[in-house]
Amino acid sequence: MFHKIGTALQLLGAYCIRGCSYCIPRSSKIVVCIGWHHGKTREMFADNAKYFFLHLQHAHPDVTSVWLAKDRALATVLQHAGLRAHYLHSWKGIYYALRAGHTIVDAHLQTENWKFSGGSTLTQLWHGKGMKKSGHASKRTQHVPALVQPGRHTTYDTLIATSHKTAELLATTFTHPADAIAVTGHPRTDLFYKDIPGAAIDAHTTFAEAIQRAKANGAKKIVLYAPTFRPDGSNPLATFDVARANAYMAQHNYHLMVSLHPKFSARDSGISEHNSHLTYIAAGYDIYPQLTEVDILITDYSSLYVDFLLLDRPIIFYVYDFDWYAQEAGLYPDFNTLTPGPHPRSFDDLLLAITAADTYTEARKTVRETLFTHNDGNASHRITQLLNM
Repeated sequence: MFHKIGTALQLLGAYCIRGCSYCIPRSSKIVVCIGWHHGKTREMFADNAKYFFLHLQHAHPDVTSVWLAKDRALATVLQHAGLRAHYLHSWKGIYYALRAGHTIVDAHLQTENWKFSGGSTLTQLWHGKGMKKSGHASKRTQHVPALVQPGRHTTYDTLIATSHKTAELLATTFTHPADAIAVTGHPRTDLFYKDIPGAAIDAHTTFAEAIQRAKANGAKKIVLYAPTFRPDGSNPLATFDVARANAYMAQHNYHLMVSLHPKFSARDSGISEHNSHLTYIAAGYDIYPQLTEVDILITDYSSLYVDFLLLDRPIIFYVYDFDWYAQEAGLYPDFNTLTPGPHPRSFDDLLLAITAADTYTEARKTVRETLFTHNDGNASHRITQLLNM
């Protein structure tokens, strides 16, 4: 009872602050960026907001760009790296949140950020659009009252996509006109084309070290299994036979890395150091700096595969719960045509797919041209032009 009263009072306070925030003069030369990744102990510096923020810090010194951290630990990490960052609930964090002419996010706007953003231009970079339904296209979001989570029902001034096709999908996620969504590309994929200062912050050092060890031990292929989050919170590794996978990888001299969705940052994998050809990559960290070292990606409904298409390497879609997932979470009708690779549903078929010949080169090319308009590593630059920075 007291918990509900406390939550109601916090929400009422957020609405009051939101109303007052419209009265604060905004500066088009102040930009705040907000992330969403979390590790076991603190917020992590990752995803599209990270790479757009780094672009602003280094390419646009005339703009005051600030990372608003959800905890003091990340703010300290970024400050020590010479980047402008503040804890959201510090005086400086609140000041910049209220003065920012631009607020940049790559996930749903949380209430703690929403309450300070009245009058600020809101830009949604999102964290990738695959073939699973999310946002307003998902049954789960449709049942979330706007009064209780106003940030999830925010209308954004600017949305970005990788192509006109992904813009069509995002239009259903945000109930935003598809022709009003800008096709710029993802800032995080700029890293595939050039070095970005600061990219190593919160990059997955365990991932990098495991890759180096595996290659030093003669591994022929580096395989990454990165499944997405399930609506019921179930663990994708529940159907994953660790012992058999390790034996199969050892037999073929491959090394398999397993990385769960950031929402599983506290979940135990069941994979230990005794598994010679398997390595568990703790969730939440930024894996993009290491993606160029991956030879084969195994995923399911995750949007990660879309960005991986730019590397033109084999992708396996392990959809062991396809019928259930399509019903509970929802998939777009073009799932099968826009996921170029084998679609094993059993663990046996998954193992065979890993070592099978790659026969999807042309299919990947066709899908890549559908899902990407630009293939040049200049997404962040296009976004700054779009926002007149």
